[in-house]
Amino acid sequence: MAPPADRFTRALLACGAAAPLFVPVLLAEGAYRPDYEPLHRFGSELALGERGWIQTANFIATGLLLLAFSVGVRRAAPTGRSSFALPALTALAGACLVVAGVFPTDPVGVGTAGAATPAGTVHAVNVLPFHAALTAAPLAMAWRLAAEPGRRAWVAYCCAAGALVPPLFAAFMASAEHGFHGLGQRVVLTVGLTWFAAAAWLLLRSTARKDPAPDAGGGKGVDGGRTAC
Repeated sequence: MAPPADRFTRALLACGAAAPLFVPVLLAEGAYRPDYEPLHRFGSELALGERGWIQTANFIATGLLLLAFSVGVRRAAPTGRSSFALPALTALAGACLVVAGVFPTDPVGVGTAGAATPAGTVHAVNVLPFHAALTAAPLAMAWRLAAEPGRRAWVAYCCAAGALVPPLFAAFMASAEHGFHGLGQRVVLTVGLTWFAAAAWLLLRSTARKDPAPDAGGGKGVDGGRTAC
């Protein structure tokens, strides 16, 4: 899938594996707040109030991880199918998370109707490109892997991850009237961010550099110079 990578590239790829940590932080912070109901409240609302800095940092840190991962993807897979689309879509997802942290949501609830702020408007609009990236990035990876033998299971997983995001997103937005949008949002985030971790793992495996044999093989690695995959 990709040539062996240097240590810096592999470090960038490893950033993608850390992206799903966003969800445990979100769940832990939601559980800590006595007046917050995770099933019925958006995760963005945790960025409000005295402890809001924790969720703000969660947004920005995860966004920066995905931005770093996108650079690693570009370096590890500079040619071939989706060699531009995949890192670009990953960068878009990361940038949207940073924007979500910089521009906090407006308060949601009784007495807040019509109190939209510029920051809250940016936050709300930012949701659309973020979920578009969560949809398109796995599909771009599926398109790339479809050209390689033995990748049928990965292609199926990538297609499933990308295809699940739009209906899940629509479901949790529709459920806002019934109060379970918090649960739906967390499911979408888990699906999307877990996929980034899986993609990071795959790229790290496929770009693994074998140590050269010290005394034989003409300088080739222990597997004859082939990359692990």
